[in-house]
Formats: sequence, C-alpha cells, structure tokens
Amino acid sequence: MKSKINQIIDAIDSYRIDDNIGLLSGQCGVALFYFFCSTQINNAYKAKCLKRIEYVLDRINNENQINSFCTGISGFGWLLEFLKENKIFSSKDILLLNDLDNYLFKNMIAEFNNHCYDYLHGAIGYGLYFLKRLYKSNVPSYLSALVYHLEDLGENDSNGCIKWKSILDYEKDKRGYNISLSHGIASIIVILTKIYKSGIEKTKCKQLIIGAVKYILKQELVRNKYNSYFPSWSIESDERVTSSRLAWCYGDLGIAMAIWQVGQTLNISEWTEIALEILLYSTTRKDLKGNFVQDAGICHGTAGIGHLFYRMYWNTKRMEFKIGADYWFDETLKMANHKDGLAGFKTWHSEKLGGWANEINLINDLAAEQRGILGNLSYSPQAAGN
Repeated sequence: MKSKINQIIDAIDSYRIDDNIGLLSGQCGVALFYFFCSTQINNAYKAKCLKRIEYVLDRINNENQINSFCTGISGFGWLLEFLKENKIFSSKDILLLNDLDNYLFKNMIAEFNNHCYDYLHGAIGYGLYFLKRLYKSNVPSYLSALVYHLEDLGENDSNGCIKWKSILDYEKDKRGYNISLSHGIASIIVILTKIYKSGIEKTKCKQLIIGAVKYILKQELVRNKYNSYFPSWSIESDERVTSSRLAWCYGDLGIAMAIWQVGQTLNISEWTEIALEILLYSTTRKDLKGNFVQDAGICHGTAGIGHLFYRMYWNTKRMEFKIGADYWFDETLKMANHKDGLAGFKTWHSEKLGGWANEINLINDLAAEQRGILGNLSYSPQAAGN
C-alpha cells in the first residue's frame, strides 16, 4: 500500500497544474492532499502544500473566480481556516478572509434567490465556510440568514414532512426533489445539523431537520426488490423508480450518514438505529457492476465507500464497518489497472462526457485515492475535518 501511495505522490508531483482552484475539484484539493502527506508521511510535503496555496491566491487576485465550495473561493477560505486549525497558518496569515466574508455572504443570498441551494455548487456550501468562521462577530447572522432562506424555500408536505425542489437535469430543465447528499435534501439535513450544534437558530433548525428526515424516510423502497433502501431522487420525482448506486454522492450511504448525524445530535435513537441498519446492509453490497462502481474516486468510487465505512468504524467500533472499509480499500488498489493512467488510476465519466480521463482532483481521482488510502493507515474524524 505504501508503494502505491508513493506512486500516487510521484504522479501528482509530475502532473500539470490545471486552472481550477477548487477544494474538491482543483488545486485547493491538491494542497489539502499535500497537507495530509506532511502529517502522515514526511513534513517536507508542507512546502508543496504552501506552494499550491500561493498559486491559488495568485489566481484569485488576478482573475475572476467561481465562489462555490466545490470549485471556488468559499472552498479556498475553508481550506485556509482548516490549515490554521492545524497550525500551518496563524490568524494573521489569513486576515484576507475578513474582506471576503461579506462578499461571500452576498453570493450565498444570490444563490438562494436563484433557488440554488446545492451543497457543491450553490448556497449551502457557503455555510461550511461560515461554520469555520464562527469566531467572527458577523458570521452568526450569516448562518441565521441561511436557515431562514431554507425555511422560505422549503415546501410543507404531508405529515410534517418538508422538501426542497431543485434542478435534477440541467439539459432537460427537469425539476423535482433530490434526496442525495451531493446535491439534495440530505445535504440540507447535514448543514442544518451542524448549525444546530453551533447553537444558532436551534428551534428553527430542529423543525426543518425533522421535517426533512421524515420526507426522506417516506422515499424508502422495498429493499429485496431494489437492493437499496432509497432511490437517487424522491419517488415522486422520477417516472420510473430505480435503485441507487453505492456511493457518497447518491443513494443509501450519504442519506444514512445524514440521518445518523441527526439521530446522534438530536438524541433520536430510532433514527440512529435506522441509519445503522442501512449502513450495515450496505457493507454487504460488494458487487461493483450491480452497485454502479466503476472507478476509485471519493465521489462515486471505491475510495469514497471505504472512507465512509472506516468513519463509521470510528463512530461505532463495529467490525462490520472495518471489514467493509478494508474490502473497498483493497478494491481501490485493484482499480490501478490502466497502463496510461496516473499511478494506474483513471476517472470514469459517462460516454457522453468522454469516458475515462486522467485527473488529480480530490473528489474524483488521484488525490481522492490517496486520501482514502491514507485514511486506512491513520484516521480520525478530527483529522479529517469532520
């Protein structure tokens, strides 16, 4: 495993620096990768982390950039705060963020006004940045605004359920109710749970969280028929109900992790047990083709599945999750079978999007595999940034 890690590092070192500054999709993610290399392998990688930060800062100073958490400035701000927490930067080193807070808040509100709450690319991703900035006097009001905008956009369904409409297919302009963690209602549950734990708008957060979980639980499928507990979108949003993939982004894993956090935070044991049941069953889903697993990335590949199961092992100390994590990390190593890949790895996009590709970003490819493998060697939820 360590030899594969070294191959991944060599491949990233030699790969071109692309223009994307993103935390999950570009250079900020590579900087985070080098930070973990410095803590787990050799402190000398700290210099490579700082070099990427300098590159990103230069890009931000000289070019217009996207502001989202996945691909833009709010993700960059989150990274600076994370590196300050880990003693790489001092408070003085990141004073530039003071000038960005109100700017990013206005962008967050603009996203809400466009009905785009998307965690990766829309409004609530900004909330993750602001949660890192809670020590600033103006930030609690920003998070309060996030909660109230989610309340305004939410739709009351039957039996106390609350749901949020979003775009499901941009090309077809298809709209409906996405229940996933990457772009849907599960991500709303997670951000509201984090805000609740911070002590901001607790009554309102709890009301929205409970309504959202109730709505998601209404979407449960007949497991023996579909092999998953939930579809990718809500049942009412798809003409033909189908099972969902085994992945962080869509389906049971992300949804169950969101429900788990709610159960733990609000002390609702019934929901904790439901989440545990779903996740334990997910450890038995090992067929790659049947679970739509084609590459090794964190988003929808083997490293992401392994990372999530290992996190649950730390949460529960149940060996089923440790065994599941080991299985998927082994599968991650097997994915390094492309002769023209980076350390043998490639990312799968649909045929329409070009098929196999070489990438080094955190969410899809090399930095993702590295993060997952390092997680198996030495992992704690604290080190992972929760």
